[in-house]
Amino acid sequence: MKHRTIRGRIDYITDNVGLMGREWFTCTVHSDGRRTMRAHTEMHDDDLLRDVTFSVDEKWRPLDCFVRLTIHDKFQGSAWFRFDEQGVECETFTADMGRVSQHWPLDGHPPMFVSHAVACDAWTNALFDKSRKGTAQRIFPRMASSPLGNGGSGPLIGNSTTVTPVAATLDLEYVAEEEITVPAGTFKCDRVILNKGQIPRFEIWTHGPDYIPVQLRYDRLKQYYVLAELQIG
Repeated sequence: MKHRTIRGRIDYITDNVGLMGREWFTCTVHSDGRRTMRAHTEMHDDDLLRDVTFSVDEKWRPLDCFVRLTIHDKFQGSAWFRFDEQGVECETFTADMGRVSQHWPLDGHPPMFVSHAVACDAWTNALFDKSRKGTAQRIFPRMASSPLGNGGSGPLIGNSTTVTPVAATLDLEYVAEEEITVPAGTFKCDRVILNKGQIPRFEIWTHGPDYIPVQLRYDRLKQYYVLAELQIG
């Protein structure tokens, strides 16, 4: 078979507390550049389980995504999202709202989607044009499955702050190439900061052309996300 597979585990480390969650991920990379991430997340502090299957094209643009949430050991919701040149559509069923069908028309294929799986969040760095490292670069629109920091609502079409049909922007700035050590090893990383100067701070360190998630920092949840295991086969 022609595809490549990347597997790993990300540990969620809360300030002054320690390990408060884990995410196991498997990424299938196809010969034409398309890829699918499968991520299972356990967040102990929020008693949240999340399952995500997310596919992107060779330009890292979202194609389709499935998100299922369980909170306090009870079903919260599940949703299927699809993306194309006309916008985003969603079919979801949630404990709060029942069955909901959504469609957000957009002028062109959306460049990104936040599923709240950390392994997928790392793909944000793929959107940065490294030939223009000295300038901030704006990504628009920024779509998301939940406006909450932990992604524990819906899932529904929304953005980083609301579920109302107003698409959000995202500014990316390249910080540096850094060598960092995490439980999985030592990696050369590209470090990118999102919406620099705004609170909460969100930074992403990724390794190589597959944008492997090595470390992320999210001030809103006071957490680091560090690569604990990695297998490339």
